[in-house]
Amino acid sequence: MDGRNLDRTASLADGVSSDRSDETRPFKRGHMRRSSYESAQIQLDFSRRSDARARRAASLHASLNKPGLSESSSAQQMSLSDRMDASSCEGSSTGTTDSGIGGDSNSSKRSSLDRRFEASSLQEWESCEHQQQPSCSKKPPATPKKSLSLRFAKGIFSRKDGRWRVFGDRKTDSPGLVHTTGLILEERPSNLPQKSEEEAAKHRLLYEQLLEQAKKKEVKVEKERRKALEDKKKAEEAAGVAAKIWIEEILPHWGTLSDSKKCRDLWWKGIPGKVRGKVWSLAIGNSLNISEELHNICCQRAKLRLAGENETGESKEARYNREASMAQIHLDVSRTFPALGIFQNGGPYHDLLHKLLGAYACYRPDVGYVQSMSFIASILLLQMEPFPAFVAFANLLNQPLQQSFFRLKQPAMTEYFIAFDLFFQQELPALHARFDEIDLRPDIYLIEWIYTMFAKSLSLDVTCRVWDVFFRDGEEFIFKTALGILKMYEELLIGMEFDVAVGFLTKLPDTITSNELFRNIDYLMRTNGSSENGKGRKKFNQILQEVNERICGSSNFNGNTPSIHQITENLQGMKMSKSLSEFVNDLLKSP
Repeated sequence: MDGRNLDRTASLADGVSSDRSDETRPFKRGHMRRSSYESAQIQLDFSRRSDARARRAASLHASLNKPGLSESSSAQQMSLSDRMDASSCEGSSTGTTDSGIGGDSNSSKRSSLDRRFEASSLQEWESCEHQQQPSCSKKPPATPKKSLSLRFAKGIFSRKDGRWRVFGDRKTDSPGLVHTTGLILEERPSNLPQKSEEEAAKHRLLYEQLLEQAKKKEVKVEKERRKALEDKKKAEEAAGVAAKIWIEEILPHWGTLSDSKKCRDLWWKGIPGKVRGKVWSLAIGNSLNISEELHNICCQRAKLRLAGENETGESKEARYNREASMAQIHLDVSRTFPALGIFQNGGPYHDLLHKLLGAYACYRPDVGYVQSMSFIASILLLQMEPFPAFVAFANLLNQPLQQSFFRLKQPAMTEYFIAFDLFFQQELPALHARFDEIDLRPDIYLIEWIYTMFAKSLSLDVTCRVWDVFFRDGEEFIFKTALGILKMYEELLIGMEFDVAVGFLTKLPDTITSNELFRNIDYLMRTNGSSENGKGRKKFNQILQEVNERICGSSNFNGNTPSIHQITENLQGMKMSKSLSEFVNDLLKSP
């Protein structure tokens, strides 16, 4: 690259010359360009000095033309003027905050663009000065005209009356509305063709439209923010009133008021966090009669197992299963609600969750620890103390739905899948047909929802709201919630292919709110009621009972579990989707 193109502009000030010419001055690699604000400030300083010099020259010219002025006094004034100009130029070349034309090492940091602007302005002034000599005209020389770059830099930012003026004299009350699009209203540089009236009017209209859109957006955002604050305030007030009712009226008379309409209505609206743990404990109960002494024994055994110590008389197979369970607990605890950071190593609930899961593995060695139990236990720990949480956890996993899945009982799992498929076909026939078309079976998305009770798929507040009604209505509400999610996104899911639909259902959007979800669930509950829309429709428990009778047959009345062969024969001719029938056959074939 030619170094002459990157060199600085030579000094044009009177009486000041550069030590090195343009051809010999090397380009400094450490060159740093100034910011736009610094360049504008330098140009303003140079403009002021140029104006001062022009005024001194004009006053000197006027004094020379005065009648009766002697030659000696004229010579003295001219020499004085020359000394003032030379001193100003010298100060300009050595100062740290001046124009930097023909300066020293400090001025070498100036950008070539700044020097070019100042040199062009100085050349304009000198040409104007040479054209108006005292011998040619008695009129004083005109003030040098400022270049476009100086006028533009001066009008970029200014402040007056507490308001910022940006891009000239246009006032802006809000700094957030200032955009670089304001440049379309400025004049173009002198080396470019000027805007026509139509183009300028078009740009002015475009800029005003941009400002208007920005203002409308700010107003909309502010309105939404205020509405969210009002809704939050109303919800907090309603929660406070509901908590008072729960504490003063319902909890003291739980045995008689738990099934009342008033209590069920409050339950549906969501249990306040202040009493949620107590209500959950009462709703789950303690049918297993777990005492605090038993809990302490299980915790002590879990502590030994977590430490890796072998128990007396423990078989090799039992030790292998125990070690596998403990290793899985260690792995799953660190993956439980990672965004919260309270169940990870060093968190306040890390040891409590370890202790609860280990104690349950000791309490129910036939079940042990199964993956995804950590999500259920963690939510219980957030609402209760360790001992009530352990009691609730053990009794919750003892319910039929959880026992069927956590213990991998194929006949019972088959019943739930078939019942949900029929319930799905009854309520959302179009989406059911689409899923059957793309071979999207219910087990692909339903298994995780059942195992974690939506704790992994929904946000924490929505999950707690679902659990509130689950403890009121039982396992039926789990399947209603699953159908409510499908109904919420029915139009979107109908247009998806298999891969996209699976990815969507296994990772639901974070924007799901409890009000929106319960609005869709409420629609399903009303259609299954006594209204006209509910005629001919069956509830999930009714469908499940019919499926159970069909699969188990006479074995159900004898209290015996039917064999796989009997279940396969009983399923012959039963109406179900093609994809589900294939899955059920594979499920029953598995050992």
